[in-house]
Amino acid sequence: MGFVSSPTITNIEPPVVGIGATTEIVIFGTGFVEGLVHSLNTDLVNPGADGIEFVDVKYEGPGKLSATVVVRNGTAPGSKQVNLIIDGTGPGTDSGAFAFCPNCMTFSN
Repeated sequence: MGFVSSPTITNIEPPVVGIGATTEIVIFGTGFVEGLVHSLNTDLVNPGADGIEFVDVKYEGPGKLSATVVVRNGTAPGSKQVNLIIDGTGPGTDSGAFAFCPNCMTFSN
């Protein structure tokens, strides 16, 4: 595996999840890559510090990922950007790829 093209996130189902809940979600988009690590977060600087953690991210196809989102009690409600990182296999153009989906998910009480 070499170059990782730029992925996109078009939508996430369900788009609204409850605070204090653990929810199975499906991420739709393009450019997902079988065999590489895909990770999701809502805070690029300190993933999970905002009370939202994505676990068990699984490749389901070039346009579909599945994951579990765990939202701790006390998490601030509102819409968040979801960030996708695909780990690459080396330096330069092989270093990986990113996608950002502004206001892609809403967290509510």
